[in-house]
Amino acid sequence: PHGSNSERHIIFLEDLSENSMREVCLGAAECAAEHPSWVFNPWSFKGASASVPTPTDMQTVAGILTTERAIRCLRRSCGRVKAPVVYVLNEEPHADFDAVGIDEMAAGEMAAEHLWDRGYRQFAFIGSSETAWSNGRWKGFERWLAAHGTKSEKHLFSIATLPVYWSGNLARRNQRLQELVSRLPKPCGVMAANDAIACFVLHAARHQRCRVPEEMGVVGVDNDPLPNAAAGLAISSVELPFREVGRQAARILGECWQGRATTCS
Repeated sequence: PHGSNSERHIIFLEDLSENSMREVCLGAAECAAEHPSWVFNPWSFKGASASVPTPTDMQTVAGILTTERAIRCLRRSCGRVKAPVVYVLNEEPHADFDAVGIDEMAAGEMAAEHLWDRGYRQFAFIGSSETAWSNGRWKGFERWLAAHGTKSEKHLFSIATLPVYWSGNLARRNQRLQELVSRLPKPCGVMAANDAIACFVLHAARHQRCRVPEEMGVVGVDNDPLPNAAAGLAISSVELPFREVGRQAARILGECWQGRATTCS
């Protein structure tokens, strides 16, 4: 059952503390608001079984927007998921289920072009050694530079050493980044894999008395307002279409309800 005969209940199941996922959720909510019979429910998932819907909750759910990580936990709690599922921000492409992701390589190419246009001819990439989105952005950054006859240094850190989201480990993070900033060729155009890392890099540059943008230009990804505020200056950033990801995922869910075959559940 799905509530009244006319209602379609949707849950958006993921951690909504991250700016990117909040934006995807907002896009899905905007699409749902265009359909009077759709009931949209953001369900913040914190990575524990206790935070996922129960089998009783799932009785009213007609569709799920989520990630592979969250759906695995939901299946452990509820068994087979019968409602249509559409994945958002999947890190790897899949042919066997419906998913809407981001062209991460395009983000890297845009960052390289931005730094090139501002006159930098020495480059570095600072990112995560553990995430597919960071690797995709690095590949795009390197591909654009290779097409223009140059390359960049690549510096990857574990999440424990350089958090890609807001977390602790301040002493280790700052020490390693300060050492790295002091070693980079100057002037240098730096792509940070996301805005949180860009903020940390800018703090390290300030500590090393490295002048920005004269000696080092930094561009991030996501256009996240929190790192911009924390950095104390505007971070140049590649804005990604997170809201459109959410809108498109919700549209696909609507197509599933209209009878299009789906293999995503």
